[in-house]
Amino acid sequence: MDESDRDGQRGREKLLAKLGLEDKISLLTGADYWLLHGHPGIGYRHFDRAGREPRYSFGHGLGFTPWEYLAAEVMTPPPAGGAGAEAVIRVQLRNAGTRHGCETVQVYASRPDSAVERPVRWLAGFAKAEAPPGTEVIADIVVPHRRLAHWDIAVGTWAIEPGDFHLHIGRSSRDVPLSVTVRC
Repeated sequence: MDESDRDGQRGREKLLAKLGLEDKISLLTGADYWLLHGHPGIGYRHFDRAGREPRYSFGHGLGFTPWEYLAAEVMTPPPAGGAGAEAVIRVQLRNAGTRHGCETVQVYASRPDSAVERPVRWLAGFAKAEAPPGTEVIADIVVPHRRLAHWDIAVGTWAIEPGDFHLHIGRSSRDVPLSVTVRC
């Protein structure tokens, strides 16, 4: 890193500190985190690993109506290690407001007992739901095989670690009222 890079880093740090945002922006680039924190944390994954609460969680958005997440089930479990395979998660939700609305239903995967270094939680799939007020709808979220895989250095390909993956379902990375488990 030359002197101009260090000046840029110091300027960025001062600006974020002056604004009170040095630990609040969940969508900084990987390069910004590298410069600010000395490691390649990226967005919400950095906040999850550090146990910090961002001002706005990943996937956060404001709609014109509230939604209730009622139930989730695994419709199609992923076959063990099958390339191109996918899991389908069916989510039942209700527009609890007085206006027609849309909701992006998000699925985050986690593997707390993984032998592979992974993020605490990562986005695995999402789908849009739309409904008039008071109406229940179903959203089917496809979770592709690759979203649960890791790069296996020993064999030089993507691989699925056998065992249970927890899938957390909700409106953002931190607001996940439902969960299901899939076994790979």
